[in-house]
Order: sequence, then C-alpha cells, then structure tokens
Amino acid sequence: MKLSDILKTKEIEVEGVKVKIQDLSWPEFMASLEIEDLMERGAFRLVKAIVEWNLQDDDGKPMPVTEENIKRLPAKIIMPLVDATREVFASEKKKN
Repeated sequence: MKLSDILKTKEIEVEGVKVKIQDLSWPEFMASLEIEDLMERGAFRLVKAIVEWNLQDDDGKPMPVTEENIKRLPAKIIMPLVDATREVFASEKKKN
C-alpha cells in the first residue's frame, strides 16, 4: 500500500476560502501534545494539516500557511477547519 493511499486529504470551502487538509503525521501529532496553550496547539495542528489554501493578501499575493496567518483568521473560518481536521483524523481511525 502506498503512503499516499492512507494519507487522505479533504477539501473544504468556508466563506470562499478553499482549503485542502491532510491528517497529521505521528511525529506532528505527538509534538502538538507538548503544547499546553490550546490556541497555540490548534494553530500548530492547522499549519501541519493544511496542504494548501487560496488565501491572498491585500496585494493579491498568496499567503503562506503559517501560525501567524492562522491566528489572523476569524473564528467563523477557523472552527470549520478544526472540525474538518477532526473528521479527517476520525475517518482514518475508522478504516484501521
């Protein structure tokens, strides 16, 4: 079996923001558990899970997926992204 077969991705769109999400690797997940602050942990996990997005800055340049940029987004964008990462993880657990 190919690694790409088990590292499934999910594409979602929230308020016009298109995001492709992939499950965390084991080292990424374990590293996230060491982060005590829940907002910091969430931002870390999203940075690791987001494969790509269509966000641009005010000059039309693509915005990189960084913790700083994640923290700039409103909750109405972040919460569905968090839910989507949980769904990707849960769907992988059900298959195994």
